[in-house]
Amino acid sequence: MRINFAFLRRFDLRLVIVFAVGMVVRIAYAVAAPLSPDWQTWYSIGIYFYSQPGLTIAGTYTIPPYIFAALYAIWLRLPISHPYPGSIVTFPSQGGMPPYFQPTPDAILFVLIMKLPVLIADAVIAILFYKMLLDSGVSKNRTYFAVAAWLLNPLTLVLGNVNDVDTIPLMLVVFSAFLVEKKRYGLATFSLIAAGLMRLLAFIALPYLIVKTARARDWAGILSTTVPIAAVFIPLLSWLALFRPDAIALFQGRPGLYVPEALDVFGSVLQMRGTEYPENAIALTTLAYILILALITRRSSESRLGGLVSAPFLAYTAFSWVWPSMLIYGIAFGLIEIARGKGYRTLTVLITLAGFLWILVQEGGYICKENVSFLFIPLYNATLQGLSNQCLNLYALVLNGGLSVPIRGVFSAVIALLIIRLVSHTTDVRANTCR
Repeated sequence: MRINFAFLRRFDLRLVIVFAVGMVVRIAYAVAAPLSPDWQTWYSIGIYFYSQPGLTIAGTYTIPPYIFAALYAIWLRLPISHPYPGSIVTFPSQGGMPPYFQPTPDAILFVLIMKLPVLIADAVIAILFYKMLLDSGVSKNRTYFAVAAWLLNPLTLVLGNVNDVDTIPLMLVVFSAFLVEKKRYGLATFSLIAAGLMRLLAFIALPYLIVKTARARDWAGILSTTVPIAAVFIPLLSWLALFRPDAIALFQGRPGLYVPEALDVFGSVLQMRGTEYPENAIALTTLAYILILALITRRSSESRLGGLVSAPFLAYTAFSWVWPSMLIYGIAFGLIEIARGKGYRTLTVLITLAGFLWILVQEGGYICKENVSFLFIPLYNATLQGLSNQCLNLYALVLNGGLSVPIRGVFSAVIALLIIRLVSHTTDVRANTCR
């Protein structure tokens, strides 16, 4: 009996190895790093939603808990013992005892189930990297490097496990960029809307699609980008106004629009006393959006249409504060753009180091919690305790040494370089067209 393995010839062995190793590393780290307070909050809300009859609305935080509620339902139906979820991950504030997570088989399976959608999203994003880069003429070596830079990058590993939510809408955003490359604007818009209903940040790409199709006088494209918006939001807002007017108020304060992912996109910063809008940050961020929008949506620019999606996320990452969990959007599109130009290895290392230092500036005491965790990994032994101490020492050195501004400057400069590449490539295409 002959077995036909012809389908395997489509894939280079190197890609299979990179993908397999990458996913093993992703799964291993996901299980090893359960001590993220944000992740615990998300699945706890999901468990609460599961226990409540009817539709529970929590403003802009409504959809992700339902994902965790569904995962919790799956976990309950597995033929294993089901310890109380509140006893699986415990922090000192909850009366927990070191190491605050006991890696029993049941506990490990709980973590794996609760992180499964993010792991699937990681794999899909890697596949989209592969497709987008090869379709744009990037060599296989660079493409494989970019896939490895996503799956095996310690920065993306940590960012993906900050709350185990953002990788899911990121997958939809990257898928949207892939669809825009194919000029499938309607599906791309639906993908962005689906992502935006989970994370408002995704909506920043919609104006780019609308303006591009309008400036190109692509009437079918205009309909493809505007009709989905009307088809989703008119019924949704009408239903809320008629049947759940109580929910409208939830979108006004916290957890509505008064959240970092809603305001940070404009360069604003949340403070205890209220919302403070640093004028220079808002001006720079808004100017970047408008300038890039004007350049990348010209009628003559048809190359790298995926830049209509990636450009606003790169601008956001370069010029806004960028809440740590949101950093993964700019890093993902940054890795794609890096693979398309010169110095891709050096820039990959640079963006990784600068990104790590930047999240250390923002939340060093969060990703390395004193006497609790190192990069969300419980401190099972002296080695991990030492790594956590070194991380906190570096955090103190960066803050006390006044290094936060240079670190942010380097990180922003790398992202700005990628934006310039993207825009200049469009300019080159226009020049070649005019010749």
